[in-house]
Amino acid sequence: RDARLARGGEQASVVVLSSHPFHGVLRKVMMFVGPKYFDEGEEALRRALRDIASWPPPIPGKTLRFPLLGGTFTARLPDASLLSGELQLSSIDGRTRLRQNLSLSAINGSVSGLLWNGHLFADLDIFLAFQGVIQHLWALWEMMLLNQPLMVMAPSPGSCSSGVAGLVSLIAPLGYASDFRPYFTVQDPEFALHANAGGEGIPPGLPRCLGATNLHFLRALEGFPNVLSLGQRSNAFEPAGMIQMLQSSSLAGRGGLLRALSNRFRGPSALIAQEEEGLWAKYQPVCSPDPTLISCMSPIPEGCTTSRANQMASANSAAIRRHFAELTSSFLEPFTKFFNPVEAERKTGEESPDVAAAFHGPARLPRFEPNEFLAEIAVCGPPAMVRQRLGLRWIKVYHRFVESENFKKWFEQQAFAARARIRRAWLMEREVMDIEEVIPKLSEIQLVDCFATVEKQMYAELESHSVDDVQADRFHGIVIKLKRDLQVLYKALPPDLQRSILFNKRRASFMVASAEGEAHGEGGAGQGAQGEPDAGVEARGESLLRSSSV
Repeated sequence: RDARLARGGEQASVVVLSSHPFHGVLRKVMMFVGPKYFDEGEEALRRALRDIASWPPPIPGKTLRFPLLGGTFTARLPDASLLSGELQLSSIDGRTRLRQNLSLSAINGSVSGLLWNGHLFADLDIFLAFQGVIQHLWALWEMMLLNQPLMVMAPSPGSCSSGVAGLVSLIAPLGYASDFRPYFTVQDPEFALHANAGGEGIPPGLPRCLGATNLHFLRALEGFPNVLSLGQRSNAFEPAGMIQMLQSSSLAGRGGLLRALSNRFRGPSALIAQEEEGLWAKYQPVCSPDPTLISCMSPIPEGCTTSRANQMASANSAAIRRHFAELTSSFLEPFTKFFNPVEAERKTGEESPDVAAAFHGPARLPRFEPNEFLAEIAVCGPPAMVRQRLGLRWIKVYHRFVESENFKKWFEQQAFAARARIRRAWLMEREVMDIEEVIPKLSEIQLVDCFATVEKQMYAELESHSVDDVQADRFHGIVIKLKRDLQVLYKALPPDLQRSILFNKRRASFMVASAEGEAHGEGGAGQGAQGEPDAGVEARGESLLRSSSV
């Protein structure tokens, strides 16, 4: 506070940034460093940096002790399967590592055959964040799944931040593709863009999930038709005082449900007159709560110690996360077939898999057509868990999902990772294939087709090094192998086709010197009287190569 200033004081914040998604640990670091900084100044930051530099490497899934500013705190890091990452992509496809590693997550495992994309806020206690609105979690899951606009109102920045963080992590293993702001204020430059849009919806590119404490937003941001109100003490980042907080939970009785029902007709404006927990949504969700999960939520008894209350809340949170991870994975299961390769069709005259391998590059993924998929799933039906939770209107959710940003980004990521996996398997097979054993089985047309295919594959590998040379050593071997195969195929071609190929300077650069000398020799079959290429030979060879390339 400073009476000399116009506002009677100034605001300052300590912000902790890290490349690791250990939000629970970072929160405790902030709670240590923040007060020390305001008491001791920058010297506290220097001491904190020295202490943090001495910490052991993080071990996912382990409880570790962290010395900091003369004290020590313990924290359990999230399991590896829940963490996001970026370096794993380089082990799959070096060509796209620099370009894609910021948008894709580490590939650590699978659920129902799908890649488990790491997600943010994996260590958030989701039970504490939503303990007053547990019955609305299924509706919230559906709205987040479909990128429906949603505003989280809470009395404190910590409460709304934990609410938004919990919502983003609720749909794991699906990542949330839209922009979100755990704490949105009128000082945010995008507030004016939201306010100017009025009730016409959310303009493209603006956040679709906001956390706020200012009740003015209920009137100013009319583009948010769905509002979630959280209680005063529903801050999952600050478990202190949790026992009193849990006693006001809607799990305690029917009173909270009845109040929410009456306030539903009043709309979110009811929050202006009185603080209430609840969900006001113009969107009509079809996902119904699971009574089994709700009944297994352990209420915190009065007089319970803080450590015991923390343990019970953690168990509840783990059950909630497990349930919604299974629900999301079941919902995504019908899409798994689009990430498995289809077998290439055999060309006429091919007699063995070796011959087919010589012709074809990496297998392709099935083409996804939304209308065909929806028609097929309407006949086959969804997984049992999806039908149980979404009832008879489950097909409407799939219709909306395939048009959502979540689906588009997720499907692109899954397809990208699947292609990289298929390509890696093909490279391993290609390196050990002996093309000299395949050549005797090929006709002249098949030889030309195989030459064009290997040539295309070689150029693709060469271009990959211009994007990223991190995997240069690994890809160097396959490039040499493809060059040698191309030379072997070239020697197996008839002489007139060899000369036609060598008239292309790019192709000639990869051929042996003897073949190049033969192409420039005096006279010979396939050349005119002036040493020029015979037009018929060149046209025949180029025609074959063009048709085989197509």
